[in-house]
Amino acid sequence: MRVLLRSIRRGTTSSSSAAPTSSHQVEAEGGAVASPPVFRNSGPSVRRTGSSLRLLASKEGRSGVTLLGSKWKSYYFSAWRWLPWLVLICLWSYIGFHMQTRWVGWELESEEMVKLETINDQSSRTSLTITASSSSSLDSNNSEAVANEDLSGPKKAAAVAGEDGGTLGNMQGEVLLQKHNSSRGGRLVGPFDGIIERQVPGLLPRQRSRMCKREGLFPEFVKGKNIIVVFHELSMTGAPLAMLELASEMVRCGGKVSAVVLNKKGGLYKELLSRGVFVLRDKFSFSWKTAAKADLVIAGSAACNTWIGQYLHFNKKGSERLIWWVMENRREYFDRAKLLLGKARALVFLSETQEQLWRNWASQEALSLPSIFVHHFWPIGNKEDKESLKAERNRLDLRNKVRREMGLHSTDFLVVALSSINPGKGQLMLIQAALMVEEGIEDEGLEGLKILLGSVGSKSNKPAYLDRIYGLLDRHPRLANMVLWTPATVHVSPLYAAADAYVMNAQGIGETFGRVTIEAMAFGLPVLGTDAGGTKEILESNVTGVLHPVGKVGIPVLARHLRWLLDHPDLGIQMGERGRERASKMFREGPMYDKLARIFIDCVREQGG
Repeated sequence: MRVLLRSIRRGTTSSSSAAPTSSHQVEAEGGAVASPPVFRNSGPSVRRTGSSLRLLASKEGRSGVTLLGSKWKSYYFSAWRWLPWLVLICLWSYIGFHMQTRWVGWELESEEMVKLETINDQSSRTSLTITASSSSSLDSNNSEAVANEDLSGPKKAAAVAGEDGGTLGNMQGEVLLQKHNSSRGGRLVGPFDGIIERQVPGLLPRQRSRMCKREGLFPEFVKGKNIIVVFHELSMTGAPLAMLELASEMVRCGGKVSAVVLNKKGGLYKELLSRGVFVLRDKFSFSWKTAAKADLVIAGSAACNTWIGQYLHFNKKGSERLIWWVMENRREYFDRAKLLLGKARALVFLSETQEQLWRNWASQEALSLPSIFVHHFWPIGNKEDKESLKAERNRLDLRNKVRREMGLHSTDFLVVALSSINPGKGQLMLIQAALMVEEGIEDEGLEGLKILLGSVGSKSNKPAYLDRIYGLLDRHPRLANMVLWTPATVHVSPLYAAADAYVMNAQGIGETFGRVTIEAMAFGLPVLGTDAGGTKEILESNVTGVLHPVGKVGIPVLARHLRWLLDHPDLGIQMGERGRERASKMFREGPMYDKLARIFIDCVREQGG
């Protein structure tokens, strides 16, 4: 082809070069200028050459296209043969990367929680020094000061609101503490994070065996079961702590327990992991799918209503194995959950008072409720347990060590109130009652009475309420000398061991149940409680403790009870011993869990569980 093209070019060039010569000759001979001749491819040889060229080019073009097409098809089908493998490799790479980032996220989150708790522990050890002079004259109108601090109007409504109105988190609590750490509010003690507590066997929950040694319905039911426990938050308050103990016992008895955590703020995340409870990575589709495969789903608060609604929408049969443990007693929680109450397999309440309250609300709304159980859940160790007996023998040693850490004298009378700090818990009224006691024994001095308040840093604390407490203490420096503060913690045994009495001053409709009341009784403390809610079901008035009314009228009554305990410490010890016996009889660990197992069995029996 190339040779043919070169020959054609040479022929054309030679013909073109002859044309001017012939034209010049014409001009020289005739004297006139003639146009150069025009050559056309009209000759036979040229036509044959052109047609051959076109034929050859068309054949070569067709052969090239054919060759290219065949090669492209070969490459195309070869690439498609490898495509599924490439897609599979990419998919596995994505899954591996996704899971690795999740694992890293969990590890980092755990590390951050540990760091946060370490920071809180270090910060909370800052001493709150009272700089006011002890020789300052007291206000002659102490009783008027108490009356002026009464809750009325919006303040009274806030007092009835209860424990969940605050949003102060752990770090906010520390900031607020540091705000007053130079001249206001008393002295901070603790936290006693187990260093002293470990010296007394049987007091730390983690010291108990990881194996379930009891025989009964509960271990038989739990063993081998896949159970989901839903936490509405991880604060160190009643509902999360109760669910933590339940989940821990299920793990010890051979159950596989996974936790759905709706709000991870709080100090119990590390505790969940240390006790063998697996925390699911999200609270949405993954948690719904996991719960759909579980043998039992236990929601631990009325505040779990949103998750329950989403789960039941995802799994239409999810209600068959859903137990809703309601631990609140306020109408706002009922209004939030009322449309879903009838969809649960069963409802569990903490006290008869709470159960009747929710029944009345449901009747007013013409709502039907499922099976209802009442379970006073807060188990204490079996009295015949060897470690518990040893702990009893060493309790006095623990008391002395903790009180030395607190800077207390042997003659000091320590009154403890452990709860989140908000109007519903009545800490301000307790301090007002102490102010009345001070007024009554002003000449004798009040150095012997000490009041320990917790829990600093709790997410349920209310800053405005704390400011009111600090304001009262600022106006009465001697009263401020009586007050001790302690951070939120799960290590409460040292605090009970150091105490001489416990005050449950819940306002409004009272405490739902009173976990801390049971704990105080188990430690042999007389309890001064309000005549409302679950407290009046737990206490036996004038036997294991004394009751006082809620609200303003209860302040002077509480003051009289405090003064009576100061004057008759021996009688208070006798009350505490009777309270210990009552708590051991009503809330022993074995019977408590067996009763709970009967509730679970009744709930799943019809479903073949």
